Amino acid sequence: MILKWIECIVPFQKRNAFSQAQAKWGQLKRIDGFIGQIGGWEKTDARKAFILAFWTDLASYQSFMNNEHERFVQENQQESTYDFISVSLYSNEDQVNVRPFLERGEMVCYSGEYMDKALKFNSLLAHDSSIYISAVEECNKCKDIIELEKEWRVTQSQKEG
Repeated sequence: MILKWIECIVPFQKRNAFSQAQAKWGQLKRIDGFIGQIGGWEKTDARKAFILAFWTDLASYQSFMNNEHERFVQENQQESTYDFISVSLYSNEDQVNVRPFLERGEMVCYSGEYMDKALKFNSLLAHDSSIYISAVEECNKCKDIIELEKEWRVTQSQKEG
């Protein structure tokens, strides 16, 4: 399983435009290998937007990036809504159930010490460390708490039959 972690710095005056563009990624539900995507705003810094996308495997993700990604970007015109973007890829050898992470209204993401009920994803890049994600409701020791935006959520369950 692949986790794509995207961080954007969004000027306050462009937050609405960013959110509207992010909501247009719903077409991902039709892409082979796509599992789900969520995202939202960091609670401690309202300029930071985070998006987490889950893919079944690296081959499916790379096929999307090579064949479809540019079309998505052009259609939603999201590039003009942020000042900075950072993308990291992580993997987990198991096909774990990420439904709890896709359905919660809040998520904790952090590097460092393992926490109960967290999933560990190992970086695919040598310079990045591992990342843990957890769908816990409260965590007093966690700093990177993301309030999820419902409109940004795309899941397999939304795939049309």
